[in-house]
Amino acid sequence: MISQSASSFSKEIQELNTKRIGRIIYHFKTIDSTNSFAKKLVNQGVKEGAVVVSDVQLSGRGRKDRTWSSPEGGLWFSILLYPNISPQSGMLITMASSIAVAQGIKEITGLNPEIKWPNDLLINGKKVCGILTELDAKGDNIRYSVVGIGLNVNNPLEEELRDTATTLKQEFSNHVSRLELLKSILRNFDENEEKFQEYLDTYPLDSASKELISTTLTNQKK
Repeated sequence: MISQSASSFSKEIQELNTKRIGRIIYHFKTIDSTNSFAKKLVNQGVKEGAVVVSDVQLSGRGRKDRTWSSPEGGLWFSILLYPNISPQSGMLITMASSIAVAQGIKEITGLNPEIKWPNDLLINGKKVCGILTELDAKGDNIRYSVVGIGLNVNNPLEEELRDTATTLKQEFSNHVSRLELLKSILRNFDENEEKFQEYLDTYPLDSASKELISTTLTNQKK
């Protein structure tokens, strides 16, 4: 286990009993972008499953390079993967990520978020989480993938976002442990990530199959 700070947050996450995801943790108080830092780890030969988490992101990004507000109190992290799938099947990574976040939210708060395919999670019609998956592909192979997850937990929302976004604290009516939530998401992702090839071999990537994959993964956690 590697951590960039000696905080209780990074120490306590060592309790994870995962096979690959979260075995290496880089924790920052402040960073420009967890995705950008995770990409730098590739050239350092860092193993699959490394997680970069920061209390604050200064240059968080969403899809289409949109700015993602990332103040203290939220959960902002990235996961480094070396998936053995084709670029055409890269959507499976985002799907497994979305499901892991939904499972983690349900386990910790009892809330049931809606997954708005492929990369948003909503509660009561408002966005609580966004996922940005970035791939580096060469030919028919993915060299690496970085999954960036931005989850509104206990953080304040900018006024212009309050009509379309929400936080877990607001929906749960109580403070939510970011540590326990992160641990739950990483455990679920570790299990879901192992099923990539199984689902790839079983289902074509159409809308009906996405629903089958989602239902199968979710039922296995009940």
